[in-house]
Amino acid sequence: MIDIATLESIATSQGFASLGAYVDHIIKEYGSWDPEEVRDVKDVGSIQDGLRESKGKV
Repeated sequence: MIDIATLESIATSQGFASLGAYVDHIIKEYGSWDPEEVRDVKDVGSIQDGLRESKGKV
């Protein structure tokens, strides 16, 4: 499981002011925060890119 600090880093690297703003965006965009329900390949790629970018920052 990904820790909160990593999720916050992903959110800011995606251009969001906070993790809460990122979660709100995902819920509005996809109707859920549950990864099992959000199956958009582009979004998964964005999260993976965010993880790669955040490794040096966390």
